[in-house]
Amino acid sequence: MNNRLLHNIIAIGTLVAISDDAKFAQVKIGDITTDFRPLPALYGLNFTTARPVPLNAQVVVNCPSGNMDAAIIIGYLWAQGVSPYTTDTNIDGIKFADGTLVEYDSAAQNLKINCAGDVNITAAGTLTMAATKIIIEGEVEQTGGDMTSDGISAQNHKHEETSIITKVPQ
Repeated sequence: MNNRLLHNIIAIGTLVAISDDAKFAQVKIGDITTDFRPLPALYGLNFTTARPVPLNAQVVVNCPSGNMDAAIIIGYLWAQGVSPYTTDTNIDGIKFADGTLVEYDSAAQNLKINCAGDVNITAAGTLTMAATKIIIEGEVEQTGGDMTSDGISAQNHKHEETSIITKVPQ
């Protein structure tokens, strides 16, 4: 193998185009621009992810046998002006551009979710919350059926001292 091919086995380049399906990108390495090459994927048996990558991001490219036509993008490098949002080694998390944060602190055993907008949780079946204490701050609105506490209806329970049945306002 000649030295030129050997030096091309691992290269650093810049993303200059991303395919519509976000699975492939063209990389500029020096004066060379590759054809669309596969981007790194993060998926498993039971999940897929959406991780849009910005143009001009620096990437590490593996070129088997030094052949740029067979290049595989194997990773991303930190861009100038972009840093991890925390250096705390106990925290794994994601911070979005609008400030929304999802993080887990393994030392404190604390999962934190701070959202800049609304949070919508939908369950096809039952949604269960269990904790030693649940604190709700803010207005609470309940619709679509009766709400009970320890089997007592909030909408239709009888007040023993007055014998009046609570009714939902019409």
